[in-house]
Amino acid sequence: PLVSTLAGDARLAPCVDEFVASLPERARLLAQALELGDAELLDALARDLRAEGGSYGFEPITTAATEVQTRIAVRDPEPAVRSATEQLIRLCRRARPATPTDFVAPPELTD
Repeated sequence: PLVSTLAGDARLAPCVDEFVASLPERARLLAQALELGDAELLDALARDLRAEGGSYGFEPITTAATEVQTRIAVRDPEPAVRSATEQLIRLCRRARPATPTDFVAPPELTD
């Protein structure tokens, strides 16, 4: 599992959890763009993940997204772009929420 470096921050945990909840759909869109050979969409999806990954404590996602963008920008062959994108998808699928699913926040944390 890939856990956010911000997982211990109770104030940021809901934001981290929301980001993680968005990752399955983002991974699906990355895979779809890859299969369609849509470099423009791949670049846009990777750009968003690059910007948000580090903000939510997932630096490996930021690094992998940057790699995808770099491969696209330098017009690397399709296998190199595919490999970088597949790594990003794997990381998105490994990300875990900051709040355990059985966690119920005490009243002082819900304000």
